[in-house]
Parts: sequence; structure tokens; C-alpha cells
Amino acid sequence: METLTYRARAYLDARRSERVTLKELARAVGASPFHLQRRFKQAFGLSPGAYQREARLEEAKRHLATGHRVTDALFAAGYGSLSRFYEKAAARLGMAARDYRARGRGLRIAYTTFDSPLGEVLVAATERGICSVKLIGVTSDVKIVPLSTIERSIGKAKRVVDKRPKG
Repeated sequence: METLTYRARAYLDARRSERVTLKELARAVGASPFHLQRRFKQAFGLSPGAYQREARLEEAKRHLATGHRVTDALFAAGYGSLSRFYEKAAARLGMAARDYRARGRGLRIAYTTFDSPLGEVLVAATERGICSVKLIGVTSDVKIVPLSTIERSIGKAKRVVDKRPKG
């Protein structure tokens, strides 16, 4: 990956709770908006705007998982209003924000694992949607998420393992 995209990502990461326009980002890293948009998407598979939305959601999830009130978590993550989050929250979290904060208490979460070119993948879902996709047991430079971490993150839910044969 080139330094342009690394600089752009670092700029966005340092401003997770802010709204950064493509024009501002391009000016900060010394590129045209069109060129930056194209290179960023090639490097990360997301536009800078989509990257910001994903980072904001991850930040909200982190705050919720540590027990912050939903309102506090959302504003700390940079959402300007609750409605902006709730428009798509249940589909993105696979559950209501309050259920995510409660670590899935009372929910039924089904999960399965399968092999991929990057390593073993775990996918977990509630009846409302996918709540987790993680690489587990990966030996490359991709972030490894131990299964115990995933178990802790959905610790209050009823887990159902998919026993279907793989392949």
C-alpha cells in the first residue's frame, strides 16, 4: 500500500468522532479528491466516507460493550444525532443497541465457522441480522481474534452452534 492511503487512513483515524469531507481529506494529504477516492478504495475496499462510517460504528460498539449508556456511546463515537445511528443500527449490529450493550442478554445467537483463504471465519447472527464476522486462528498479518474474545462479547446470549458438515 502506498503512503498516500496510509496517511489518509491515519488522518481519518485521528478524527474518528468528526465528519471529514473528501475535499478536506484530499487537501490534508496533498491529493485531488478523485485520485484519493480511487486509491483509497483500491487499498481498503471502501471509500473514505464508508471507512468513516465503519470506524464510527466500531467506536460506538466499543463504547456499548464497555457499558456506556446508548446515548453517551453514540455521541462519543461521533454520531450527530440518535436518529442517524438508529436508521440502520439494528441491521448493522444484528440487534438493538441496548441489546448490544447488554452483550446479547436473552437473545439467541447462532454461529458457524468455515475455512477461507485468509483463515477460519466465524459468522454469528440473531434473527435481526449478522452480529459478528471475525477471522479466528489466522496466522498471517491479519488481526487474530481469539474465539474466547468472541465468546466474551456475546457472553449473555444463548449460543447455538451450526453443526452442519463443512464443505
